[in-house]
Amino acid sequence: MMSFNPLSIKAVVLLTAAIGVIANPVLKDRASSCDVVRCASGTVCQVIDNVAQCVGGQKCGTAVCGAGLVCCNALCNICTKPGEFCVQGCPVTDPVVEASAGPVCGSKICASGEVCCNPLMDICTKPGEVCILGSNAAVAATTGPVCGANTCASDEVCCNASCGKCAKPGVACTQEACGPQCGLNTCPFGDVCCNDSCGYCTKPGGFCTQEICSKAPEARATCGPNVCASGQVCCNRSCGVCTAPGGKCTQQLCGDTS
Repeated sequence: MMSFNPLSIKAVVLLTAAIGVIANPVLKDRASSCDVVRCASGTVCQVIDNVAQCVGGQKCGTAVCGAGLVCCNALCNICTKPGEFCVQGCPVTDPVVEASAGPVCGSKICASGEVCCNPLMDICTKPGEVCILGSNAAVAATTGPVCGANTCASDEVCCNASCGKCAKPGVACTQEACGPQCGLNTCPFGDVCCNDSCGYCTKPGGFCTQEICSKAPEARATCGPNVCASGQVCCNRSCGVCTAPGGKCTQQLCGDTS
């Protein structure tokens, strides 16, 4: 009858435990780095939940291929089934394209679809909308009358369309002409001189005769520091205010004109 040596049985148990540790090093102290783990053939080390474990699959760059997959591009960590097409370039993430913005307007940028109507006040509007042009103007629900190239405020009236001047009702306003010189005449604001010989003015592109006027030009009245337009008279020398004959005229004193 065979006898068992207790020491031999203990040696076999220890040897079996040692082989298990070599085959699965994760069981020993649960290492957190694959640098200290040696995995059995057919497995690779992968850190899962901060624990280095030996798992089946092929290492592919910094990844591990799943069961049935092979590494086809280690640089980009790409695994495929054997024989399948393999991308040889690394995927590139498209940059985020920001929504297009509108033009710069002073210290701000208008929204897409807007235009800059007043860079001094950083005001953007939709094309064709009312734009506040004054640096200290208040936004009004309605606007006043058109006055030459200007638009009066809702509580103003046009007092000199030639110069685009607006004023409160009843407030004095100078009546000098601000349009272009046309011979000895002065065109209204917005008109152009079409016949310098005769002093004819028209709207841009309007019809105009081109005869030569030989008669002596009509003398224009001097009115303080100003010269009245053809057909006007001086009504307030102190302020240099001219009007049509019989027109209204303010009589305030504006300074020494001697």
